[in-house]
Amino acid sequence: MAIAWNLDHTAAESPPDKSLQDLVQKKIVSLNLNCENVISSDPISSVLEHHEIFALPAVLVYGSDGALAKKFEGAFTYEKDVSPFVAGLLKGS
Repeated sequence: MAIAWNLDHTAAESPPDKSLQDLVQKKIVSLNLNCENVISSDPISSVLEHHEIFALPAVLVYGSDGALAKKFEGAFTYEKDVSPFVAGLLKGS
């Protein structure tokens, strides 16, 4: 199962508004993603701190056991980094 978890990069302290939701939905459609999508209502600073994320963009990959398997931050690509890692996880399960 894949989940796209989006943060409000404006660091707003209020829940995501309709315009942000529409922007995220448009991007997901343009990327042809087929997964659940969640927009965090927590302030970006607390999310980054909680997950010890120091550079954006970031991708956190969890295994089927719910434990963090790998965190990608800053300079990475889905094609060369994230996708092969996830494919390896799926082969092992």
